[in-house]
Amino acid sequence: MKTRIGIVTPQPAGRSKTSFVEAADAKDLVSELNRLGAKQVALFWRDRIGDGHTEGAPFAIKDLTEQHFAWVATPTKDGMRAVVCV
Repeated sequence: MKTRIGIVTPQPAGRSKTSFVEAADAKDLVSELNRLGAKQVALFWRDRIGDGHTEGAPFAIKDLTEQHFAWVATPTKDGMRAVVCV
């Protein structure tokens, strides 16, 4: 089953743009990120008032694991989870 995953791209003036892809696992997400031309990502979460935060340090796309995918795919009570292209 595919899961809708957010991909956050930084924009000028401290803004960001979120797009979404459908991925079944980490391998699918890696291929989508490669298609978009991303080199590194970081786990990202947005709180209920809209502020964005990264979880941990950025890492290479090839190092994205099923554990990262599970974290991003887990629904939250408030806000959202995604990956941010760095």
